[in-house]
Amino acid sequence: MASRLIRFQDFDSSFHHGESLHESIHIIREAITHIRENWANYQDLIDRLTVFLQDADNLAQDDERRLIEDMYLTPKAWVDRNPDGHDTNDFSILRLYLSDFGYREVFGIAEEAMQTNSLVTVHDLIPAIFLIELLNIDLFNYTALHDEGNDFQGIVYRGSYSPETRIQEFRDLYAKPLPERYWAVPLPIMSASLSPNTALAHALAEPRRQSSHLLLWRIHVASLSPRSLEMYKSRFPTSVVSTICAVPVHPISPYPDEREVILRGPFFQLVRIADEIVDGVGSVCVIDLVMLNSNRDHPTTMELSAARGQKARELFAALVAMERFSVCKRLADSFNLSRDVQEYAQAYAATQEKVTRLANN
Repeated sequence: MASRLIRFQDFDSSFHHGESLHESIHIIREAITHIRENWANYQDLIDRLTVFLQDADNLAQDDERRLIEDMYLTPKAWVDRNPDGHDTNDFSILRLYLSDFGYREVFGIAEEAMQTNSLVTVHDLIPAIFLIELLNIDLFNYTALHDEGNDFQGIVYRGSYSPETRIQEFRDLYAKPLPERYWAVPLPIMSASLSPNTALAHALAEPRRQSSHLLLWRIHVASLSPRSLEMYKSRFPTSVVSTICAVPVHPISPYPDEREVILRGPFFQLVRIADEIVDGVGSVCVIDLVMLNSNRDHPTTMELSAARGQKARELFAALVAMERFSVCKRLADSFNLSRDVQEYAQAYAATQEKVTRLANN
């Protein structure tokens, strides 16, 4: 069981921020656009995915192969646009991700491809991103059809024994000016748990590596306020907004005691890094992060003209940033970080002005 809990562990690969983040988002957006423009050629996309996942298929046992076959044989459709009447409540891709094999051998291939940049062109990225798109659809449908999956707000955790160099990366990030203390995983999926002990269980079951320290991500998940959401919807009423960036899936998981929450392409703001004593564990380096669950990744974004699509993207990003700064300010205040409280207040005010300008543009 401990090996399964690696899904809640920090990874040592580099994270995206600054210019590398913008470049990554641009490439991913191109691939998603290609996939959605060619959705009528669904079988061609499945055929490319089959080739991409051949190594995983070769490793699969009978039960695991059935999970993969379900993915290939069950066409996916967004629940709010399903003219052919496909089953939107089967969640075959989500169930594959929740399996140990699916996480390691199927989604692990896609994760590695996007994290290591071993696939350098949009064309090469399409199978990996198509797999994530299929999971996006399942997450969207799950949040739409099951109240327990919709609009999650709360605290979730990831953890590991991390090398000192990894922890130093976070310290270096925290030393940057406040607006630069962010990073993202633009599209890939990561798992977190509602339990800090579950998040640390895999690390605690493994021999401690030399020059390593227990690291716990404490992730504070918030949502766009009703006022911000209404501001966006009043300008772009056809653009669908969901909460698929943070979805509690333990009700559907074969391992409900893990209390898993899937984080989809999260953008994190680093609010604090400090050593704490965790009950039953001891001294742990804790990083406090803020992210929003709100997302506008839906086929309706492609139905906007290029000009309106750009305006919608800019306004939504500003609203998310404004909300994130508001949550960060409250969190910094709870930690008595007085200077950061002032800077977050200033960042919030500046972003609020930007929102007003964009909303009236």
